[in-house]
Amino acid sequence: TGIAVAWGVCAALYSREKTGRGQRVDATLLATALSMQSWDFMEIEAYEADHNKALLQVLGESKKRGDSYETIDARYKSSRLLRGSPYYRTYQAKNGVLAIACLSNHLRKRVANILDIDDPRFQAHYNPFDERSVAEADEKIAQLAENIFLQRTVEEWLEIFDRLGVPAGPVKFIEELLDDEQVKANGLVVELEHSLVGKVKMTGPILKMSETPLEAHLASPALGEHTDELLKELGYTHTQIQTLRNDHVIG
Repeated sequence: TGIAVAWGVCAALYSREKTGRGQRVDATLLATALSMQSWDFMEIEAYEADHNKALLQVLGESKKRGDSYETIDARYKSSRLLRGSPYYRTYQAKNGVLAIACLSNHLRKRVANILDIDDPRFQAHYNPFDERSVAEADEKIAQLAENIFLQRTVEEWLEIFDRLGVPAGPVKFIEELLDDEQVKANGLVVELEHSLVGKVKMTGPILKMSETPLEAHLASPALGEHTDELLKELGYTHTQIQTLRNDHVIG
């Protein structure tokens, strides 16, 4: 949400530069949360409206019966439509999990060729608007792919995909990313000294700017760490600051 505010402020300043008019910028945690779930927070009316109406009815009845959350969640997962693709998901390999992300038929064809899978979507008679046949084909392809991916390690698959230009990568836990080769090569991990807890590793600047390069100098301050410095800048004397502290105005 903070980033959304920054975007809005930059856009508003640019607009003011062109029009001379300022404006109010509003952002909310709710709007940000919904935008981050855009894949699910979307209804394709021709494809999903009737199904979603029936799904909501099932969930409503389950809640009225007082079913547990686990029961409701299982019913939800078994009833919802899947827009997923066998070419845009994660797969278990011999020694871990990897993700592939192919959003074009050009890339999907590469994966199908690598896995030696006969995908009907690349045949002349294929009808992408036949929901049932598309779902059946995707399910069959996914099952085949799941078995094939188990035959090699993550490293072996990534070597093949990298060589042939297929977007893919290993699935890692957050803690593993602190020592990730690509993360470190991009300068996205910095080590700073915190005044209370000592050495801290954390995310570095997320932007690279050619003329005004960014650099992380300080960890986040402890509560009240710079109170004295700020008050001195505002003109308070040492005696006045001590009086404020004795009166519990400042910590």
